[in-house]
Amino acid sequence: MDVLLGFDPGGEGAFGWCVADDAASLPLRARASGLASDAREAVGRALDALPPGASVLAAGIDAPLLWSRAGGRAADTAIRRALGRAGYKHSSGTVQSVNSLRGACLVQGMLAAMELRERIATLPLSEAHLKALRWLCHQAKAVSERPSEHERDALLSAFCAWAAAHRPPDWSDLYLNENRWFSPLHQPLHYFMPAIAGA
Repeated sequence: MDVLLGFDPGGEGAFGWCVADDAASLPLRARASGLASDAREAVGRALDALPPGASVLAAGIDAPLLWSRAGGRAADTAIRRALGRAGYKHSSGTVQSVNSLRGACLVQGMLAAMELRERIATLPLSEAHLKALRWLCHQAKAVSERPSEHERDALLSAFCAWAAAHRPPDWSDLYLNENRWFSPLHQPLHYFMPAIAGA
């Protein structure tokens, strides 16, 4: 059995995690989900919830996994443009500069990635941006907030993990356009989003 993991970093009692069943197409079905208070707890609970013999194909995390060494990230610019084309009026406020993000996203997201790589060294990781995903992916719009917003967002992060595992032709890996980047994580690192090509 193949599964995907999703994480929505947050503060105390607000770090969403999800184990989703792999599928040939979206949407995904959550097998298990919950809330934690930090990266280690969230990753531990997700891995403890794996069915016996399951293979984890990839994980999605709603947090930056790499930084540009000079200026803004090309990925963020591409998403802002795609949101603008989709009619979203506040893309610069939604897709913020990495330097503007809050600690739970920046620190706990990276710590979750590091925890995952300590346990599954070659696991493909994909950055996710959930507000943008809900605008750009019609399957994401239909995912409800039950049992909680953070668990829904963790499931949506698993959508980006699904794209990293399956490479659908209508999704793009935005990290391919980054120049002079830095990350404490080794490859494979991705940032899969739909409808970005040509942005």
